[in-house]
Amino acid sequence: MASQALKEAVEAGDLATARDLCGAPYAIEGEVVHGFHRGASIGVPTANLRVRGMVLPPDGVYAVRVGGDCSGVGVANLGRNPTFGNDERSLETHIFDFEGDLYGKRISVGFVRRLRGERKFDGVDELVAQIRRDIDAARAVHAEEQ
Repeated sequence: MASQALKEAVEAGDLATARDLCGAPYAIEGEVVHGFHRGASIGVPTANLRVRGMVLPPDGVYAVRVGGDCSGVGVANLGRNPTFGNDERSLETHIFDFEGDLYGKRISVGFVRRLRGERKFDGVDELVAQIRRDIDAARAVHAEEQ
């Protein structure tokens, strides 16, 4: 069954197989909700989706494509934000070169490539430095894809 094969590929982090089965990067869709507003406070605003009950790849940082009420490319963190001790899994997407309010809008987030696993940082400065490196890595992935 193709849907079972897709689910297994996504959950295993095999985005290439998932892409082959879908014909495009595997994507999830949802309404943008308020998070903790930490991204905006450090200069990297994010569109947050609740992901409970969805078929998802392993936690980590991904180069992503965004569609729906906003289109573009970016970088996303899927996980529990261990630096801040969150319990609930979420998807936080920083959309490159986007300014605006997406709260209450629907977007889709397509997982293009996993950049790294999620990890805990010793502090906000270390986290921000890594986010900047993740942004550079995601931009390079998107440049390759064009």
